Amino acid sequence: MKSRQHTNSSEQDKATRCMTCAYYEKCSRKCILGPTGPAGPAGDIGPTGCTGDMGPKGETGPTGPSGATGATGATGEMGPPGGRGPKGERGERGPTGAPGSKILAYGYIYNLTPITHAAIEGNGDIPLNGNGPLMGVSHIEGDTIVNIHSSGSYQIHYCVNADVGFGTSLALTVNGTVVPSTRIPMGFTCAWGIAILNLMAGDAITLRNDSSSSMVLASEPNVSAQLNLIQIAELS
Repeated sequence: MKSRQHTNSSEQDKATRCMTCAYYEKCSRKCILGPTGPAGPAGDIGPTGCTGDMGPKGETGPTGPSGATGATGATGEMGPPGGRGPKGERGERGPTGAPGSKILAYGYIYNLTPITHAAIEGNGDIPLNGNGPLMGVSHIEGDTIVNIHSSGSYQIHYCVNADVGFGTSLALTVNGTVVPSTRIPMGFTCAWGIAILNLMAGDAITLRNDSSSSMVLASEPNVSAQLNLIQIAELS
């Protein structure tokens, strides 16, 4: 505790007079503060005060080290197809292919039948009175025989148009003998077929009514019969 000494102080001591005296205002004597005594023992710790306001956010710390790579996730669904890309550059030219086969012989023979020659008896050959382009084969207009001059495999298209002939048959012959695989039944008005035959130079080809009944061919200006031959390969 600080000691108080009562004294009649001078004006220069007023600044040091005790301002804590309970009787300062009524006291006619003014106190002079003495020297501070030794500190007393520390009192008990008081209760914790209220939490203060949050301080300002501190600066961001340095980035820490990268963690270990995680396991690969499941594959996602396939997305929609992308747009078509630009056209690529043209590739190099490929090697030349093997030589192709060439047409060595061909013939187009047909018939425009006058009314007076329309009937073809059973097992009779059909006359052909007109020629188209011919190469490697020959035919005399009006004759029934087409002559082969180049040996090879021939693709042959043949047909007949008839006014009367239902129940008869059409076939090709080679040197007078019917080729069984070429026999085609006649419908109400026509019969047609395609065959591939191996023929030798000197062979004779005809178009035949291969039945016992007669047929009546369609009259001109309609084409009543056609025979088309194309050599597609040589015989080895």
